[in-house]
Amino acid sequence: MTRPIGRLRGFIEHLEQQGDVRRIRTPVDPRFEVAAILAQLDREDSSAILFETVNGHQMPIVGNILGAQRRLASALCISEETLLSGHLPSQDQWIDPVLQNGDPDRRVIEAGKNFDLREYLPVLTHYAKDSAPFITCGVSSVRDPNNGGMRRGLHRLEVRGPAELGISLLNPPLSDIYQHHRRTGAPMEIAVAIGVDPAVVIATVLKVPGNMDKFSAAGGLTGQPVVLMPAATTELQVPAEAEIIIEGHIDPAEKEIDGVLGEVSGYYLSFASPTIHVRSISLHQTPFFQALLPQGLEVDHLLAFVHRLNVLPKLKMLFPTIRNLHFVPGTFGSHVVVSIDSARPGEIRRLLAMALSFQSIKKAVIVNEDVDVRDPLAVEWAMATRFQPDDDLIVIPGLCGQVLDPSAKPGFRTAKIGIDATRPRREGFEKISFPEHALTVAMNYQ
Repeated sequence: MTRPIGRLRGFIEHLEQQGDVRRIRTPVDPRFEVAAILAQLDREDSSAILFETVNGHQMPIVGNILGAQRRLASALCISEETLLSGHLPSQDQWIDPVLQNGDPDRRVIEAGKNFDLREYLPVLTHYAKDSAPFITCGVSSVRDPNNGGMRRGLHRLEVRGPAELGISLLNPPLSDIYQHHRRTGAPMEIAVAIGVDPAVVIATVLKVPGNMDKFSAAGGLTGQPVVLMPAATTELQVPAEAEIIIEGHIDPAEKEIDGVLGEVSGYYLSFASPTIHVRSISLHQTPFFQALLPQGLEVDHLLAFVHRLNVLPKLKMLFPTIRNLHFVPGTFGSHVVVSIDSARPGEIRRLLAMALSFQSIKKAVIVNEDVDVRDPLAVEWAMATRFQPDDDLIVIPGLCGQVLDPSAKPGFRTAKIGIDATRPRREGFEKISFPEHALTVAMNYQ
């Protein structure tokens, strides 16, 4: 199944046809209120949220677009079962973007004397001690100085002034390109797209070869190319269907500044980051502003999706007895539960060590195939009845962990734990059950 990559508006209309959009017509404030409402409605069964009336702005805000597995699957035109399998039918396909002349319906506003980004965009202030409003769903584009290709990434942006944005560059490829500019001293042009097709957002967090435009991966995921256009005031190529484009440059000689944001880990984190000097913004005639709550299921689902694609195929290649793998919600992909149907002596310990070798994973639990890896009560039951810490626990210190773990030591070093919660033997470990006819009768009482 394929679909054209289009405007965010088109995906919202698709969700509305499915009854999966909740419209909030009561006026809301982008300072704290929108984020608090998104957090209050942050459940797997919640809909996408459209805030129609935003104090001080004409532009509506949409959030929780990918906050449910069903919407993440819908964005990729696959089933939820395929989404959770760790392999996408199209993940090894690449369709390069196509370039068009421009968008006649787009309004370009250049940054001048009285320009103030905050007047045009309803950027959210999320948490009580955030240093400023933050753009959390902006897809950044820069040019690779080594080969001239376009490189993309999803990076948080702090509103530092009327025409200044701080950008957190912790992950490649943009972090590597920024370091190149710091060495050479040359300004780094950058463009940020807000409000893009969800497949484009998903593609920006995928792991792809370093010389590839991640928009080629977006095209492969949906079977149709991303349409690009020349940026208005920079020598870059940006998604033509983006609701909002911000363009500017980074002076690598300037001092980096710390910005504080409540992150997916649930803590306030501060990273020194460079400043983007905004040259222009361009808008569709009736644009949406897309919000992404930093700590919520939407970010959690994105991280788990990417980690699953990276981890599960590699583990299955070495351990074909693996039946299922689940990243525990709320752990930003750092806790994983794996089920197996059988194991030779020593294999589980080897599987635990291999799972913990992935940078993203801090805790791994192995259970038998009779335990539902997505049921936290079932996993806790397995640990309570099949696990002995003196025999079944391994601790490996000094491994490379996640950047977002505030408890990590310098260099993001962390200790990791593996738990063998499988049956020590079959005798005495048969799960209780009901006869089939009793279960059939019980179904009538749901």
